[in-house]
Amino acid sequence: MGDLFVLQISVYVTCCPSRLNAGCHIVAKKRKSRGRGKGSKGKAKLVQCDNCGAWVPRDKIVRVTRWISPVDPQLEKELKAKGAIVPKVPITKNYCISCAVHMGLRAVRSRKERKEPYTRI
Repeated sequence: MGDLFVLQISVYVTCCPSRLNAGCHIVAKKRKSRGRGKGSKGKAKLVQCDNCGAWVPRDKIVRVTRWISPVDPQLEKELKAKGAIVPKVPITKNYCISCAVHMGLRAVRSRKERKEPYTRI
């Protein structure tokens, strides 16, 4: 009886070494890139989402750069009319996928579209 028990344990270990009581199975891929852009680089650094504060891998974030003028819009209009050059400052923000979908930066795509990489319109 003891020999049979040892044999069963060894079968589970050889089948799936990370879990003793789980069987081996193949996990389906929802996206070709698995939602990341790292390829085979290993582990990516974590970056904090500027909206919710979640820690997300750097290759998974949605990065948005907006050029913002430090001058009031009405004053900027007057200065441009007089021929002055008003500088603009780039502000880059990182968003996690859930915040990007909530803000409308990304959209939920159909199954066929998920296999292809995201392209801007």
